[in-house]
Amino acid sequence: MTHSLDLSEQQALLDKRNLQGSRYESPYYSGSEVTMLNQPGATSDLDTTSSAGVFKSRSVIQRPGENHYAEGLPIWRAALLVVNSALGAGILNFPQAYAQCGGITTALTAQMSLLVFITGAFLILAYCAENHGSQNFQEIIREVLGPGAYILTQIVIMLYMYGSTVAYMILIGDQLEKVGEAIDSTPGWYLSREFLMCAMCILFLLPLCLPKTLKVLSYSSALGTVGALFVCIVTAIKYFDGHHIDSKDYVEIEESWNWTQAFAAIPIICFGFQCHVPSVAVYAELKRASVPRFGIVVVIAMAICTTAYTITASFGYLTFGTSVKSDVLLSYPSNDILVNIARVTICLIVLSTGAFVVFCGRSCLEGLYLAAFRMPPTLAEIYEKRRRIIQTLVWFGSALIIAVYVKNIQYAIALIGGLAALFIFFYPGICLVQEMVQYPVLTMKRKLLILLGLWYVVVGVFLFADSEVFAIMQDIKGGTYFSRYSKFRAPENMNHSLNLLEKEALLEKNGVPNGHHECTVIHYNNSRDNVIGKPVANGDRDTISASCTVIQRSDGSGHFSKGIPIWRATLLVVNSALGAGILNFPQAYAQAGGIFTTLIIHMCLLVFITGAFLILAYCAENHGSHNFQEIIGAVLGPRACVATEIVITLYMFGCTVAYMILIGDQLEKVGEAIDSTPGWYLRRKFLTGVTSLVFLLPLCLPKTLKVLSYSSFCGTFGAFFVSMVTAIKYFEGHHTDRKEFEEIELPWTTTFSSVPIICFAFQCHVQSVAVYAELKRASVPRFGIVVVIAMTICSTVYIITGTFGYLTFGTNVESDVLKSYPSNDILVNIARVTMCLIVLTSAAVVVFCGRSSLDGLYVAAFSVPPTKAGKDEKQRRIIEILLWFGLSLIISLCVQDVLYAITFVGGLAALFIFFYPGMCLVQEMLQYPVLTLTRKLLISLGACYVVIGVFLFADSEVFAILEDIKGKVGS
Repeated sequence: MTHSLDLSEQQALLDKRNLQGSRYESPYYSGSEVTMLNQPGATSDLDTTSSAGVFKSRSVIQRPGENHYAEGLPIWRAALLVVNSALGAGILNFPQAYAQCGGITTALTAQMSLLVFITGAFLILAYCAENHGSQNFQEIIREVLGPGAYILTQIVIMLYMYGSTVAYMILIGDQLEKVGEAIDSTPGWYLSREFLMCAMCILFLLPLCLPKTLKVLSYSSALGTVGALFVCIVTAIKYFDGHHIDSKDYVEIEESWNWTQAFAAIPIICFGFQCHVPSVAVYAELKRASVPRFGIVVVIAMAICTTAYTITASFGYLTFGTSVKSDVLLSYPSNDILVNIARVTICLIVLSTGAFVVFCGRSCLEGLYLAAFRMPPTLAEIYEKRRRIIQTLVWFGSALIIAVYVKNIQYAIALIGGLAALFIFFYPGICLVQEMVQYPVLTMKRKLLILLGLWYVVVGVFLFADSEVFAIMQDIKGGTYFSRYSKFRAPENMNHSLNLLEKEALLEKNGVPNGHHECTVIHYNNSRDNVIGKPVANGDRDTISASCTVIQRSDGSGHFSKGIPIWRATLLVVNSALGAGILNFPQAYAQAGGIFTTLIIHMCLLVFITGAFLILAYCAENHGSHNFQEIIGAVLGPRACVATEIVITLYMFGCTVAYMILIGDQLEKVGEAIDSTPGWYLRRKFLTGVTSLVFLLPLCLPKTLKVLSYSSFCGTFGAFFVSMVTAIKYFEGHHTDRKEFEEIELPWTTTFSSVPIICFAFQCHVQSVAVYAELKRASVPRFGIVVVIAMTICSTVYIITGTFGYLTFGTNVESDVLKSYPSNDILVNIARVTMCLIVLTSAAVVVFCGRSSLDGLYVAAFSVPPTKAGKDEKQRRIIEILLWFGLSLIISLCVQDVLYAITFVGGLAALFIFFYPGMCLVQEMLQYPVLTLTRKLLISLGACYVVIGVFLFADSEVFAILEDIKGKVGS
């Protein structure tokens, strides 16, 4: 948190170097005063500045007076600075974190587990600062990850500060509302929450935000610590006063708790401990700065913070149990004098804290603006005051409007807690990896540190996705954040989130007679497949395919209502996503220009990808849909369902071609291993044709897929095996040196070519609807757990493969990473054969789905009667499969680079991930008779999904055509 930053730390956070030979008054920290010293700036091509003044500054923490800068801060003072940066308003949310974890023991376990990594992140940042002489967080990012990452970091910091501004305004409103109730038990409009919050913010906070400098707030960090400790003492005193529930209530609470609820506490913990950004400036000022000495500082600071958080959280939880509010002070009665003193104290602290946050966020916004429009320094200085006032008013006004409508601080904490996870885990992890790979010789210690860095990255991506997605999901559901993992059974009509009037508006349909069609059902109990009749609406143009696929558990005892548990549903989603797409991820890293850029793209797409799962689950819940086509038919209409069948057919055809190309790629290398000068019988085209005709075609001809019931688990095993092979081969020494990596920097425009690969790898949204329909006690929150865990597993495998494949071959990596390894490598050949076996079963499933969609379109287009359709089914099936199979094989023999196919189907995958969920979300919200602010925002979110989907689809398909014209890939 930056709420406890003093002036110098704030300035250090906003350090920019742009002008050569210029001088600027830079603020320096002192325990007693703040002085202004002149200091020349430095140059940089991509530097963004906070203002015309900050534009030229290089700020550090320095004590004024007798020029003792060289001596630096002693350990105890540095420890207090880190404590001041961490402690603050976040302490008010910790009791609810303990409630969400199910008790003190579980909460302390989660807190201490995270604390190990949080402490390690400080040391990683200190190590990077020591290696590069960095004075602040942004300098580390610029030196280690490059100027592009520096710009992205500025954007992340700006978003974090904006979310913090909203959170602090909500906090002010919460405290003043209780104080108003203490003044008058039936308060008028002048004592209402909205009026008091707006008046307090406009009259007191806004004037603090407008000045160019923050001299008046130099002591705010000390006040923040005092206020936090005061709240800690108040919660303990009030517990011993006797305000607590008895032990019997706690027994009932513990028994109803589910371990997955602990995930809800992570954003609160991250928000409370996030002080990694200012900690770099503290390290730069430390006397005799070194990583071991800074480690002492960090351990002392984290011990103090943990003690304060633990006391507050424990006594707050013991006092109120799971009924504790997101702001613990709101749980106490409004007429308690001691608590009201704490409330007023917190308000005063938050005023100065909010001014710091607005200053920091405005500075980042100003820097990005100046860099984007390349404004000359002289012109920037002339209009600096006007821009500063406009930016402050826009920032302040928009944040205040949001704070008025969002009355629960937990929503804001959940969002910015996810961003805090980036500063704690993601950035330190990627910096550690980048630092280690710069060494020409990788010792075992450095290899282990690379794995540790990757672990940090994976944890950071998971926590960020978990926090952001569930915060959005809970806003959609309209429930409290604590209930996100609550156990309940959805009502049969699957519309529990709508009141009666909304249900009638949403579900009003014209009377349509019902008919039946045969719907293919794939059973995951690995025992049998059967075809069941399912009633569907037969409108004038109702052409829902006769082959729409539904995943249904069948154990022969009619226990469909029991459903599958979370862990099994998670495996099903993982199995649907993992597969041959993993082979292309290293080239995605190469096309994006490096590990960091790809991880940023990966993480950004992952947020939307995960959100799309939840949108589809929400629609399935509202309409009782059991598969993707049913959602489209129910939400967008029968014509859209027909168009969706066509898109699915094209997607499956492209996947078939891609899988055949992959078979040829693997067998070609195996043939070279058998004979270094292979004859015609060991060449790629012959091996591809023979394998496809002899092994793949017989798997595609049957009407059912009983023989392939275990194929999904084989796909997961193969993906993990390939991941391990790439890591093993990297550590064996097959990697390019540092010089080659410095020479292969690519223009930023090539990053777009990596998007289809990522979309293709994560596309399992069509199958996910059927998994949701089969989930035990199906609800959007429970399915959210499934999705987050599944996406974390997939991301881990993809990141490991992509990272080590890229580190091994650089931009020379092939579109199929296994092709880059020599043909005589035994371990790699085992991986190639394994992938061939997996692709055979995967391709058979793809052909089955594509043929089913094609048959459904044929029956609908020619209005084939059901009796005739059943009679001629075998003949049509054989003809359709032979045409499908033959055309795919011909294309795969002519197109020998799988990236062509991946780019094509990746564009179509973007439709399933972005376009369709976005359209469904917009249509669902428009069905409500009353559009609240939340629903309007969701309409905007859905429109954003649609725009992104159309852009990615057009981008992928156009670039695929252009690259085919140019005769090369990735140019």
